[in-house]
Amino acid sequence: MSSEGYLRPESQVLGEGSLVPPENQLRPPPNRFTHRLAEAEPFYFASREGSGAPDGHFEAGTEVVLLRHDGG
Repeated sequence: MSSEGYLRPESQVLGEGSLVPPENQLRPPPNRFTHRLAEAEPFYFASREGSGAPDGHFEAGTEVVLLRHDGG
């Protein structure tokens, strides 16, 4: 397939802040998801919990795997 007619952004290397810390990576990755988010939700890396600000947000509709239920 030809890329003619497609506008592609210039590629760039993301900074260290865009990496998921190794302790937050699942190995091997899950082969199925358990839930789909109904609304946008913040996420926190375990190494930075309690810092106040989330490390990012998942958009509504993101498929996720529930690993731990904290009662919330």
